[in-house]
Amino acid sequence: MLYIDIGNSFIKIASHVDDIIDDLAPNPASNGDNWVTQLRARHDQIDDVISLLNTEMVKMMPVLACSVVENISELLQKKLGKRIRFVQVSDLPAEVLNYDTPHTLGIDRFLACFGARSLSAGGTVLVIDAGTATTIDLMDSKGVFQGGVITAGLGIFEDGLRSHAPALPEVEREIPSVWPPKNTTQALQWGIAGTYTDIVKAHVERFKKDWPDAQIWVTGGDAPTLAQIRSLQLHYHPNLVLEGLRNWNKSQ
Repeated sequence: MLYIDIGNSFIKIASHVDDIIDDLAPNPASNGDNWVTQLRARHDQIDDVISLLNTEMVKMMPVLACSVVENISELLQKKLGKRIRFVQVSDLPAEVLNYDTPHTLGIDRFLACFGARSLSAGGTVLVIDAGTATTIDLMDSKGVFQGGVITAGLGIFEDGLRSHAPALPEVEREIPSVWPPKNTTQALQWGIAGTYTDIVKAHVERFKKDWPDAQIWVTGGDAPTLAQIRSLQLHYHPNLVLEGLRNWNKSQ
């Protein structure tokens, strides 16, 4: 079985070590979390995705996918036919969603929480997915998705400032130990990475007032920046959406 997570910016194809067959060997990179990434590609590299899925070693394998980008999922459905199956919000029972507009919910938000909960002995989880957009969502101990926050990702903070103030220098994504900032680099780092982490921290603390025992999980490309929030006990997993996709399929 191959699993595909089609996000806002990237497409990830991966296999779980428990599912890998002996003749699957397209130069994988292990993440140390029981997942083997076969390919991570931008949307404009969709031809590379299709080529991989049609290679001799994997073309007979079924594909389970989730997507928040309709045109990409439609293209893959056309190219792969019945071989690929998408998990969609419409597949979810109403009782697992405490959400007023399920038709607008990105399936990746639910699956990331479902994956985190499967790794947390069924306890309440709060999941921060730090991607192009950053989402902060909660699933309770009964497996009910309770909703959450969508805010700008770190890259959007950087791009917004760069586009409106191009004379400012680019800086590393780190939070200085010095406060208040004493130079322009420190000022920008606090203003970008510091502001981003403060926003996430504020929302997490708001959730924790009602669900104090929630385990906090973080995933996504900007997770290393959030790891600088020392006051939060964060559990990192690079493939929570895929974990949720796999475990949802097993539960059906």
